[in-house]
Amino acid sequence: MINVAVVFLFLIRNSISQDKCVFEYYSHLSPQGEINSPNYPNPYPNNLDCRFEFYAKDNERVIIQVEDFELEPAQNTAAHQVNFMDLIQTNTRSNKPSTSKQKEESDSKKQCFYDFLDVFTSDGTGRLHWRSRHCGSQIDRQIVSTTPTLVLVFQTDRMLSYRGFKFFYHFSPLNILPFITDPICGPSELIGNGSLIASPNYPLMFPSDIECAWTITVPKHQNILVKFLDVNLNEPCHRSQIGIWDGYVSDTTRPDFIVCEKLTYYHKGILQYKSKGNRIVMRFIDN
Repeated sequence: MINVAVVFLFLIRNSISQDKCVFEYYSHLSPQGEINSPNYPNPYPNNLDCRFEFYAKDNERVIIQVEDFELEPAQNTAAHQVNFMDLIQTNTRSNKPSTSKQKEESDSKKQCFYDFLDVFTSDGTGRLHWRSRHCGSQIDRQIVSTTPTLVLVFQTDRMLSYRGFKFFYHFSPLNILPFITDPICGPSELIGNGSLIASPNYPLMFPSDIECAWTITVPKHQNILVKFLDVNLNEPCHRSQIGIWDGYVSDTTRPDFIVCEKLTYYHKGILQYKSKGNRIVMRFIDN
């Protein structure tokens, strides 16, 4: 049984040269297409600093489907003789996106040091924020933007080249809900200042083998606070859970937040989740 309180407190300009490698994609000119690393499927050049910029409409998000991805592996020290000048060259590359604060240090950045793909999203003010870094063959099958702007930055060093990458992209409307939702779950789109979400039949037992999904949207520059007041689900967790996705979601995107099994507010206090943007997708499954 669950009771969740929700509080709303192509024309593509392809410019690639030795000095500049910029690709821009706009939803109103080309809603879908393919992007590749330079020279793909042959090895990419050394000393690249490329940007792939995607601009969706306000009511859309960018979906990147990964078809192939092979960069230099993380910590490939056996093939590199790293010295002080290498470090200077790596850390002084130009034309990097400006961010509102210094990019967060993370394991992925420390490991992916030579050739890598950085993912940035916009906060709606034009500033870009670092989200993740990928190298080797380690990357999710999909990259989904949380805002209308997504930027991929591909950088390579002066040694070793690999096959690179092949992606498919498309711009998807926000009002598309990728999950099946049972009519007994109620309205699937919630917009407003606050609402209460409950499982079907609450406080009685919910039906077995059920799937409910809701999109929750608030005005721009606002966030969504989800408070879990009463959760009593079946076990194991992967068969009965509540998942939350920040922004847009597809059926292959992993949830940003998961709640399962049993939780009551008087045991550990109220569990809550605060969104990064103005839209979330919530899904309840039991099978």
